[in-house]
Amino acid sequence: MLPQEVQAALQSARIVLVAPDYREVQPDVPWELLRHGKGYLMETCVIARFTSLRHLARVLDTPVARPERTGRAIAVAVAEAVSGRALPTADPEVANIRDTLGASAFDAPPISTERLSAAYITDRLDRVDVLHVAAHGASEAGTEYLILPDDERLSVDDIIERAHPSLPFVYLNTCQLGRTRYLGGGMARGLAFTFAELGSPAVIANTTDVLDGASASVAQEFYRSAMTHSVGEALLSARQRLLADGVDPAALARILLIGDPWHNINPRKTNTGSEDVGSHLLRTYFAIDSDGTPEEKRSQSTPSEALNLADDHRQIAARALIETVAAMQRPRDSHANDGLDLGLLDRAVALSDELCVLEAQASVRLLRAGAGGSRSSRALLRDALIHVEAIGRINPAWSRLAFGIRAQLRRGDIRERGVTLSQRFPPGVERDNLMDPAIEAILVAE
Repeated sequence: MLPQEVQAALQSARIVLVAPDYREVQPDVPWELLRHGKGYLMETCVIARFTSLRHLARVLDTPVARPERTGRAIAVAVAEAVSGRALPTADPEVANIRDTLGASAFDAPPISTERLSAAYITDRLDRVDVLHVAAHGASEAGTEYLILPDDERLSVDDIIERAHPSLPFVYLNTCQLGRTRYLGGGMARGLAFTFAELGSPAVIANTTDVLDGASASVAQEFYRSAMTHSVGEALLSARQRLLADGVDPAALARILLIGDPWHNINPRKTNTGSEDVGSHLLRTYFAIDSDGTPEEKRSQSTPSEALNLADDHRQIAARALIETVAAMQRPRDSHANDGLDLGLLDRAVALSDELCVLEAQASVRLLRAGAGGSRSSRALLRDALIHVEAIGRINPAWSRLAFGIRAQLRRGDIRERGVTLSQRFPPGVERDNLMDPAIEAILVAE
C-alpha cells in the first residue's frame, strides 16, 4: 500500500521519475502495473527509471547539449544465433524500423549478420544517434550480454572497456537485459544500466523474457511515434495503442525506459536546452590547439552569461575545478615546497568525473599523471589515455595528443625491459628533427 502522499502525487502526475534502490531484494517493482484511475499507471503516465539519484539529478539539473546529430542509426536483427530458438519477428521488426527511420532522414542501412560482432558495435557507438537490436539476451550470474552470430557476445565489459565521447539512444528488444543486479558495496550491473550510466540519453529494454509478437509491435509503434515526440511520450503512446488492441498489460509492463524521458531521437528535432554554462567553461578552458597543446585563450574563456552564480551549482563546481588547475599550473616560487598537492589533484579528478566533461576528465588526469606519487605514473597515464582517445575519435587535435601518449607509454615499456633508444647519424650529418615523429610512429605501431 503506497502512502497517501505518494498516491495523491501519482493521481496528478503526467511523468513519473523513479530511482530504485538496487539493494532491495526486488528493485524492479512494476510501477507500470499500479492501478491509476480505471486503468494502469503506464496508460496515463510516462514512467522513467534512473540508475541512481545522481543520474536523476544529472538529467534534471544539467541540460547537456549532445554532439552534433549524425542522423545515423544501427538497427540490426540476430534471429538465428541460438539453435532451435529462432526469432521469427526480429527481421520484419527491424526492416519496419529502418523504413520508419529512413523516412525521417536517418541513414539506417541494412547490416548483414556476418559483420556483427562486439567490436563492430562498440566501434560505432560514438557515430550513431540510435542503436536498435532485436536478438536474444541473457542475464546470468556475473554477466549480461547480447547473443551475436558465431558465438559472439556484446557484454557489459565490452561497453565499459573504453570511454565514449557520446553514446546513442539504445533500444534492446531482447530478453532480460533491462534487469539490474545489485553486486554489493554500492555497485549494480546490467547492460541497459551500463549504457545509461555511461551516457546514453535513454535506454529501452525488457526485464524478463519477451513475447516476440508483442515486443516487436511495441518497438515499431514506438519508433513511429518517436519521430514526432519524445521517447517517453512515444513509449506511452505505443503502450496505449497495444492495450487498446487487447495485448496483455503484463507483456507491456516489462518494457522499461531508463534515462531522460524528454530526449528526442529525430535528427530534425532538437532536444530541450543547450549546453550549460559550466560545461561550456570546461570545454573552452581545456581545449587544445591543433598541435596538441593548450590553447592560449584560456584566460578569456569566461562567457558573459556566466555572471550570476546564485543557483548554478554546476557552474560553481566548474569554476572551482578551473581555478584549482590554473593555480597548480602557475609558475611556483623557488622557495616553495616542490611538488603538487596529490590529494587535491585526486579530488580534482573526482570532481571532473562528476561534471562529466571529457576534456576536463582527460586534462586533469594528465596533470595527475605528471605529478607522480605513490601510484604508477604509467598507470595514471593509461587512465588519462582512455579519455584522450575518446575525444580523439571526434577531434583530430586530441587524436594527435593520444598518439604522443601512446608513444610515451611505449618508451616506458621499452626502458623497463632495459633497452635504451638512441639516434646515431653519420659524421657530418646533422640531427634530423623528422626522425622523432618517425620513431614515435614505429613505437605506436608495434
